[in-house]
Amino acid sequence: MRKLKSTEVTPFKQRLYRKQEGICPLCLLPLPKEPSKYALDHDHVTGEVRGVLHMGCNKAEGNIFNAVGRWGKVGKDYDAVIPYLERLLEYYQAPRSGVIYHLHKSPEEKEEQRRKRANARARARRRVQKEK
Repeated sequence: MRKLKSTEVTPFKQRLYRKQEGICPLCLLPLPKEPSKYALDHDHVTGEVRGVLHMGCNKAEGNIFNAVGRWGKVGKDYDAVIPYLERLLEYYQAPRSGVIYHLHKSPEEKEEQRRKRANARARARRRVQKEK
């Protein structure tokens, strides 16, 4: 393996862009055409380039890796992070309990709460106006 020179970054990003057919491998959406608008993703342990990603997808990938390493208590080692993520995917896909969390609000409940707060603010404004 060799290290890229700074002058080689943009042409290398463009080659990867073409190889990936202009598609981000994480979200599967088209990448911007301008190389400065997409990220050259790399392994932060070895430094090896993996591909090009949307800026946001690159940030998400790094945040997920760091979160699993830190909060998942597996360290920043891909050999430990990858099995953790595989187990997380299995967990997401497993059958659920059929019970709703006590603090969860449905969209209708959130809208009702929003309406109540708006009405309370309006009543308070009217009270202030009457006092003047």
